Amino acid sequence: MILHLSGNSQCWSSCVKMLQFQSPQSGPGQNLLLNGVTVANPPYHTFVMYGNEQGDFKMTVNNYQQVGGWYWQTDGLELYKGSTMRNSFLHSNDEVVKLYHPDVTVDNNVVWKNENGPVFQWGWSPRTISNVRVSNTDVIHNRMYWKDTKTNTCVINAASSYLDGSSTSTGDTTQSIDGLTISNTNVEGMVNCAIRIYSMQNTKNVTIDGLHIGAWNKVARVWATSAPSTRANARMTPRPRTAR
Repeated sequence: MILHLSGNSQCWSSCVKMLQFQSPQSGPGQNLLLNGVTVANPPYHTFVMYGNEQGDFKMTVNNYQQVGGWYWQTDGLELYKGSTMRNSFLHSNDEVVKLYHPDVTVDNNVVWKNENGPVFQWGWSPRTISNVRVSNTDVIHNRMYWKDTKTNTCVINAASSYLDGSSTSTGDTTQSIDGLTISNTNVEGMVNCAIRIYSMQNTKNVTIDGLHIGAWNKVARVWATSAPSTRANARMTPRPRTAR
């Protein structure tokens, strides 16, 4: 059973978060260690950090377990600059791994994926990202098979602007993604699409290698990219051999 929050559920500031942290605007760096932590039945976003998102807030995540992610918008983890996540299990009904920051390593994780959102997300606003490596992800009990063409669907996604999803003037050519690799991703079951990218900054050297998908729901396109007029270069080259 999938549960929705009633009424206007856009409550980022007021809904209960299972893990909530604060990063100061200045001062010494912080290193959050999540080792062997289990979070069960989250009612909304599982993890949030308020404060200076571009500051020195680094995470080391190992053997983290997120279970009971039935509610809509039970996101996984946003990994900040210099963070790692390994050997973890995430049951999520929204974006699971948020790749919004540079110098991030993600390896050897299992995702139980419900309908809402993608497995990997780096969109919603223009970003500057480099040296991001994701490897060895198994997606089980996948329910991403509905025929939905929202901007934040597919296994791998960079969604259009959260301010105005249909706008063609939300790009920022002073920012860039250069050096993002997602390798050896195995998806059990049927999906609506593999990759959907709305590039809101210069984008190059993005590699998707070893993406294995069990079945398609017969939506016309397996992958799609979009680069509105203000978004400078958007170069995506999927490798046909990597999706079956």
